[in-house]
Amino acid sequence: MKEKGSTLLQKESTKSVLASLIAILIGMAVGAVIILIVGIFNSNLGLKGALEGIQLVFGGLFSTGRNAAGALTFGFNPTNMGNMLFRATPLILTGLSVAVAFKTGLFNIGAPGQYLMGTAATLILALSIPTSVVPAPLVWVIAFVGGCLAGAIWGCIPGLVKAFLNINEVLACIMTNWIAANLVTWLFDNGSLFENLQNHVENTKTAYIYKTSFNGVQTAKLGLDKLFPGSQVNGGIVVAIARELGVPVKLAGVGEGIDDLKPFDAREYVEAII
Repeated sequence: MKEKGSTLLQKESTKSVLASLIAILIGMAVGAVIILIVGIFNSNLGLKGALEGIQLVFGGLFSTGRNAAGALTFGFNPTNMGNMLFRATPLILTGLSVAVAFKTGLFNIGAPGQYLMGTAATLILALSIPTSVVPAPLVWVIAFVGGCLAGAIWGCIPGLVKAFLNINEVLACIMTNWIAANLVTWLFDNGSLFENLQNHVENTKTAYIYKTSFNGVQTAKLGLDKLFPGSQVNGGIVVAIARELGVPVKLAGVGEGIDDLKPFDAREYVEAII
């Protein structure tokens, strides 16, 4: 048993997970120190407020509010847990997109821009196509495919300038990230092309984009709404986890027959494309 434990710790995957966990803990610890310093020198926050803030940094996921005395209470909070899974879904999937490029020896730090463009296209399609004319499940598929294509096309830009102009993909990705952020903001801003997709709060300048459920187009909950009532979680997290734990690519087809399969080599694959 002891030998199995030591073997597990020696695996690269285990070291990678531990390194990530340690980095997260260090980040949280640094944040806690900053909160404490601010609390000491800020009379509005105070030491008590700072300590409560630190508690929320480390255990906010399990916060259940305050008791009658005003003290923080903690326990299993299904709403917080579900919302955490909901927000983790795009992070997991965009992380996988970075991992695929890294496997080929390229740095795809343009994932934020690709995610934004994909999300924008998905929202526009899901909210613009009337479900009274087109069935909601078909609109969902159109929006899903459209989002994938928009993200892929945006990701092609750094690849094209790298292939044809030999411009560093890192610089190209950084630029396209900022362009995507501003472009998406403009698309949904007041007076823009898709202003009608906003729901304006009465007597304020605040507005937010409608959820896809407004048009009857939403991702299936797959029963997760029963486990995490009151949260926004949906079946997307199931897909994200399945992809994260999926089987890696071992073979690539170079023809149409079963005999045309050969071991997949990421670098050779990229060189063949370029």
